[in-house]
Amino acid sequence: MTDDEKAAKLNMLDDRGHRLFIIPAEVKGKWKNYKSYVHTVLLILFLILPWISINGQPVILLDVINRKFHFFGIQLLSHDAPLLFFIIFGLAVLLAITTALWGRVWCGWACPQTVFIEKVFRAIEIWVEGPYLQRRKLAGQEMNYSKFKKVSLKWFLFFLVSSIMAHSFISYFVGSEKLLNMIWHHPEINWNYFVLVSGVTALFLFNFGWFREQFCIIACPYGKIQSLLMDQQSMAVMYDDSRTDCVQCRRCVQVCPTGIDIRNGIQMECINCTACIDACDEIMDKVKQPKGLIRYKTLLNEKVNWFRPRVLVYSALFILSMSGLLWALGTHHDVSVLIMRSKGLPFEIIQINEQKILQNQYFIRIQNNSEITQTLKVMGPKEVSLKIPQNPISIPKKAQISWPFFVHLPLSDFSSQEIDIEIEIEGRKTLQKVQLIGPQIEL
Repeated sequence: MTDDEKAAKLNMLDDRGHRLFIIPAEVKGKWKNYKSYVHTVLLILFLILPWISINGQPVILLDVINRKFHFFGIQLLSHDAPLLFFIIFGLAVLLAITTALWGRVWCGWACPQTVFIEKVFRAIEIWVEGPYLQRRKLAGQEMNYSKFKKVSLKWFLFFLVSSIMAHSFISYFVGSEKLLNMIWHHPEINWNYFVLVSGVTALFLFNFGWFREQFCIIACPYGKIQSLLMDQQSMAVMYDDSRTDCVQCRRCVQVCPTGIDIRNGIQMECINCTACIDACDEIMDKVKQPKGLIRYKTLLNEKVNWFRPRVLVYSALFILSMSGLLWALGTHHDVSVLIMRSKGLPFEIIQINEQKILQNQYFIRIQNNSEITQTLKVMGPKEVSLKIPQNPISIPKKAQISWPFFVHLPLSDFSSQEIDIEIEIEGRKTLQKVQLIGPQIEL
C-alpha cells in the first residue's frame, strides 16, 4: 500500500476525496457547552419519563394494541380520537414553526438521534478508543489484539446502553409496570419479552452504534421536507461568504458528523449541530480574526422576521389546533357511555297484565376512566318502562362494564318512534337517542 493509499484510508477518503466512514473531530466551545447542558436534561427525560407515574398511571403511555393512551395524567381511549388528532397535529405544526424560524434546531439540539449519539455513544467511543486521530488510525489498522480488545469493549458497552434504552423505549408502549412484571414475575423464560427486547436492542445497536447520522440523511423524512418549511429568512448555521478571511484549514469539515463542507451553503445533510461554529471560532481566535465566520444567520443577513406569511400561516394552524384541543378537553369526560342494540331479535311482543307490550333489547357500555367509583342512573321518558338489573349503576374506577336492559312500550302507543334515554352521572345529565323497532301498525 502506497503512502497516499494509507493516508486516504486513515482519513476515510475514497478516490474522489469523499469521506467513506465519518469519524468527526472533537470540538470545544460555547455552543458545545450549551448543547451539553440541554442534552443532559433531555437524556434524563427520555429515559425516565415512562417510569414516572401520576395517580398510579404512567406519565406517558402509548398502548396502541389496547387503544389506551396517557399524557401527563390524562387518559385517552380510542373514542378520544379528536384529542389525539389535535395533539399530533399541533406538535407537527409547532415543528414547522420552529423550522421556519430557526431551521433544523430540533435536529441539532433536541432530536433523540442526536442526543444519544453525541451524549452517549460517541462519548463511549472516545473513552475507549481515544481522540479522533487515534480512532481514525485504529480504523485503518489491521486487526490485532489491541484493536480487538478496544473494539470488543466498545461494542459491549454499546450493547449495555442499547439494552437500557430498549427497556425505556418499550415502556412507552406497554407500560413500565407491565414490563417489570414480564421481567421479574415469570420464573420461566418469557419469550415474548425476550424477542421484543432483543429486537429493539439490536435495532438501537445498529442505529446508534453504526448507522448514526446516516439515518438523518437517508431515512429521516424531516430532513427531506425541511427545505419546504424554510425560506431566506429562516435562521440556520451558515458560512459568511462575504468575508475573505477563511484560512482553508478545513477544521469545519473535520468536526462535521455528516462530513459536509458548510462553506458550500445550506445542505440537506446539515443537522445544525453547531460543531463547525465552535471549530471555526477556535481557529479565528488563533489567527486573530473576528469570530462568526460560521454562525447562526439568515440568507438575507437579517434578523428573524416573526410576521412573514409563512410563519403567520403556521401560527394560525397551531392556534386552531390548540383551540380544537381545548374544546375537545372541555367536552371530554372521565365517564363515557354508549347505548347499543343487542344481538338477536329486533323486537318482541310480550304480554304483561293482559296488555301487549313492545320489547326492544339494548345494552349500555360504561367506561370509567377516573380514579374514583362513579354512579350512573338511567332514565327514559314517561311513556316507556326501562327494565335494567341495577339502576343506579356503580362503576369501579378504571373499569368498563356492560349492562343489558329492556325498553317496554305499550304496543298501542308505538308508531315507529325515537326516544331519549337520559344518563345522569354524578349530577351531570346527557341524552342519547334510541330508535325503537316494532311491527308496522295499520292506522
